Amino acid sequence: MRLKAGQVAVVTGAANGLGRALARALAARGLTLALVDRDEAALSALSAELAAVAGAAPHSATAVDLTDRPALRALPGRLLAQHGQLDLVVNNAGVSVGGALAELGEDDIDWILDVNLRAAMVLSQGVLPQLLTRPEAAIVNISSTFGMLVMPTKTLYCATKFGLRGFSAALRSELLGGPVQVVCALPGAVQTDIVRRSRVARPQAKELEHAYLQAQGLPAEAVAARIIEGIERGQGELLIGRDARLVDWLTRLLPRALPGLIARERGRFPFLNV
Repeated sequence: MRLKAGQVAVVTGAANGLGRALARALAARGLTLALVDRDEAALSALSAELAAVAGAAPHSATAVDLTDRPALRALPGRLLAQHGQLDLVVNNAGVSVGGALAELGEDDIDWILDVNLRAAMVLSQGVLPQLLTRPEAAIVNISSTFGMLVMPTKTLYCATKFGLRGFSAALRSELLGGPVQVVCALPGAVQTDIVRRSRVARPQAKELEHAYLQAQGLPAEAVAARIIEGIERGQGELLIGRDARLVDWLTRLLPRALPGLIARERGRFPFLNV
């Protein structure tokens, strides 16, 4: 899919982190943005920033909590009414839950499933009839290396990211030969605040994991650029970062032994050991 002015791109989780970097990069290409986020203040700030650019397209900002199921069901219709067409949907919104499974609650399960997996499925389903009318269109799902690699204390996060990767692969097969491409991005560590805005069973682990992401992760702008490149190249899966490529290699080389190896080497990840 060639990205160009006149197209409309929906970005969920647009107000912070990778979503904000993607919104800025797409706006710089001349696309009209339908910005979606639950953080109304940050969303308004981003909308104002993009609107201030000379010649900016008429972007929209919609504050929605993706765990609100009636609001999520209504979202595709709201966006289409605002813009008249949709060409690109980036299911970027995501949250993290950390901690041993026995330490977590059922509400944590509901929350992460709703945001990371169900929202992408429902929004994709809702916009798909419109996307199929376009000359070319795309659905982009932001998974993670945790969609390839299992990690202690990341059971719920891994489940949603594995699920998002599987959903993407199946939908890509279903839509093969049509105008809608399906892209699944699998970035490694990214310098965002996702952990600080998410739930962790042991509070001291939150700052340790945040520090790890800042030290080891790629800038969000670099990840956004790679995703846009992948869309334009028509790539189905995007391994982003050296850690993602290493994980891909290890899962192919040691598919059965790798979970045990990770468990034995958990000392390399300080946030797993508090």
